[in-house]
Amino acid sequence: MDDELSYPDQYESFTNLGADFKKSFRQGLTLTGTVNPDFGQVEADPAEFNLTEFETYFREKRPFFMEGGNILNFNLGFGDGDNSQNTLFYSRRIGRGPQGGTAHTRDDAIAVDRPDQTSIIAAGKLTGKLENGLAIGVMAASTAEEKASVEYADGSSSSNTIEPATTYIVTRLQKDFRAGQTTVGGIVTSTRRDLDGSGMDWLRARALTGGVDFNHRFAERKYEIQSALAFSHVEGSQQSILLTQLHPSRYFQRPDAPHLSLDSTRTALDGFAGKLIAGLSSGKINAYAGVLATSPGFEVNDLGFMRSVDNINQFIWVGYRHWEPGSMFLNYGINFNQWANWTFGGEMKNVGGNVNGNGTLSNNWSVGGGVNISRSGIVPYHLRGGPSIQGPDNMSTWFNIGTDSRKDLSAFLSTFYSYNVDDVHSWNFSPSLNWRPQKNVFLTLGTDFNLLDDSWAWITSMEDSVARPHYVFSGLDLSQTSLTFRADIILTTNLSFQYYTQAFLTGGDYHDYIEVNDHGARKFDERFSSLPDHLLSFDSFGALTGVDLDQDGIVDYWPVSRVDSDFNYRELTSNMVLRWEYSAGSVLYLVWSRGGAGADPFWNKDYREDLGALIDLNSNNVFLLKVTKLFNI
Repeated sequence: MDDELSYPDQYESFTNLGADFKKSFRQGLTLTGTVNPDFGQVEADPAEFNLTEFETYFREKRPFFMEGGNILNFNLGFGDGDNSQNTLFYSRRIGRGPQGGTAHTRDDAIAVDRPDQTSIIAAGKLTGKLENGLAIGVMAASTAEEKASVEYADGSSSSNTIEPATTYIVTRLQKDFRAGQTTVGGIVTSTRRDLDGSGMDWLRARALTGGVDFNHRFAERKYEIQSALAFSHVEGSQQSILLTQLHPSRYFQRPDAPHLSLDSTRTALDGFAGKLIAGLSSGKINAYAGVLATSPGFEVNDLGFMRSVDNINQFIWVGYRHWEPGSMFLNYGINFNQWANWTFGGEMKNVGGNVNGNGTLSNNWSVGGGVNISRSGIVPYHLRGGPSIQGPDNMSTWFNIGTDSRKDLSAFLSTFYSYNVDDVHSWNFSPSLNWRPQKNVFLTLGTDFNLLDDSWAWITSMEDSVARPHYVFSGLDLSQTSLTFRADIILTTNLSFQYYTQAFLTGGDYHDYIEVNDHGARKFDERFSSLPDHLLSFDSFGALTGVDLDQDGIVDYWPVSRVDSDFNYRELTSNMVLRWEYSAGSVLYLVWSRGGAGADPFWNKDYREDLGALIDLNSNNVFLLKVTKLFNI
């Protein structure tokens, strides 16, 4: 593993100079630019250990991209669930972590040096809203080619490209009519990668997306229509477009999906998406119904964000809000939801509904909770490119309570429990405490505990001597704990101090291996057959290497994809920022960031040992001095 190669007793020192500028115009527009930026003062992302085939969405925290971000946004979802994150412009793509791996095939490699993020050479944007109601958002950014280098025991070294130089462009226009009750807009995004000589032709060379949206309120704003249409076009080598078709978001190779077609000779892929939502807002009653759709070929993740495609989602939401204070509640709300979704081939994936509510008690405490019930159809991605598999029916419930947040000392607690008919249980328990010992000091301590008892966690796909596929799962005991602390201290009117740290521990134990027997069966015992331990072989790290069904000493089938095995992962991150506004609008930042992570192929189930190991992690320390100066021109 790359992270096993390091310099435990050496430190790399370097300097990095950059510049930012901002100019406001009387027309309502703002021009902002940055050259070689360093966002070291930005709080680190929360730690995660992702066992799914889909990426995690992280919200933008970098000030350059946050300012005016609402103008550049083009949302293809609705509400506050996963669909709300679907967008043609996801600024975290700019300066992303390198996508390539470090190439070192020799056994005497002793150290590897690779950047965690792609350097932004320069970026600029023009955003704002004119007096005639026209909102303008234009952004261009260029990122550098990144390389990883490897040093070997004999003193030689090698390097390879892990991210090509890339140019991003976003143009967004939106016009208000009828005092903002009607808006019409459009967007075009472009991504171009310089792949010549990079050895990364498996990446798409070019990506183009665009869309139009129309929002309309009428009858004194009681009724609303939201709509959008979008397209995507990606180009590249045959390998890159083949990988796009094989991606977990679409799995064109799925054998039981006649509406999907895998073509290894393609050098381009096109798709479309749309939404149509109608809503009612009449004071206490709010209701929305709509359809969201993304075609199988829709691909926006070069500069946008979307976990999966080949979706047709239908939903109805009805909410009631009561604002008049009573003897028990100052206010409360109740929501009812119904949804269903299908593939473009008409396969039912899920249908369900929930009821939830929240309110503020007469003592200013907050409470909330809900119950969710869903009936599952097929799951197209659990077999990682194999046929769809029948999913289990699910029930989940949650509850939260918080004390009066206006007090100097307040607390919040949220709990969650989920169960499905395949005997899968999941628990979450998240308490937090806020304390303001002085008016200028605010402290927050939060913990998060997650437990999962899974009966069919993915292990690997295997093949036998006639290339027949076998899909292996197992039980999984998973434990995950995090502890987060924040401190915000205002020292003077122009001097402040912020500190953030998070400790994260997770471990998993795989057991009771099973094989898919009938992927369409609703009952668990018919869908899977057992693989007793005496039929299995494992490597020294506990990863499955083969299955010997007839126990003749000859493996009958073996892995053809990455094998999941037991794990123990820990991470400790911290960020300290001293901010001094030395003159009006001009700021100096002094930053110290520290981060380290470690992993083992076994779960020791000893939290005291894991906590001690956090202190001994090999960590990266970054010191940053950033100065901004405001000029009135």
